[in-house]
Amino acid sequence: MRAFCLAAVLILPAILASATPQLKPKEQRVVLGTIHTIAVVPPFFGIPASALPHGKTPAETASLQVAYKSALHRLQSDAAQRLPARITSRLGLKLVPAPNIAAALSDEHLSARQLFLKDGEITGGAYPGLNLRLCAKLCASLHADALVVADFDGPQRIGGHYVFVPLQGSGYEPSHVVSRAQFNLVTARGVLVLRSNETVQHPATRIGAEQFTLPDWVEAQNLLVESFMDYWTDKLH
Repeated sequence: MRAFCLAAVLILPAILASATPQLKPKEQRVVLGTIHTIAVVPPFFGIPASALPHGKTPAETASLQVAYKSALHRLQSDAAQRLPARITSRLGLKLVPAPNIAAALSDEHLSARQLFLKDGEITGGAYPGLNLRLCAKLCASLHADALVVADFDGPQRIGGHYVFVPLQGSGYEPSHVVSRAQFNLVTARGVLVLRSNETVQHPATRIGAEQFTLPDWVEAQNLLVESFMDYWTDKLH
């Protein structure tokens, strides 16, 4: 028995760090109905360095990566404002002020990335697990009922190309941008209430020789947020 208890003590931290508890729809609705105050942790891009663009020369690579990181910074700033705004607009929940969240993260010597395993890095298209223990601790320190943590993948612009689909034949897929993100809703008890992996495509905008990649990325990211809000509201009913 002592051996069993010791094993349980050793295993429990790992469970709290990576478990993804599944709630039945009725339980999920009940928990969602108890959430009135929400903390939205600023989203971030969990892309590894290997996913950054590369050019034909070191100088070209450096230039491409500077531009890409600048675009990600703009997108991250937009998401940090839009996500909480849409939560209050569509759900009427009370928000923990952003400065309070920043101060709590600083007090705990944490970053948004550290609320995930593997420092939030998306590898092979797979999102890392959540550190539910840290999420619960942060949520409780903010006196919130739950918190939203989101990990965004790097947006991509895909040029027009021909595709072949079995049983349908060949066709042409026009240029578009792809945006992906994972949204999580965790309670102060460390219960993962919602997890939504969202992917959207948006037509690429081009006028003459000029491309509008960044505006398209912004629009696609906005659609990601709306998709998550649709998912959340659907689970309320």
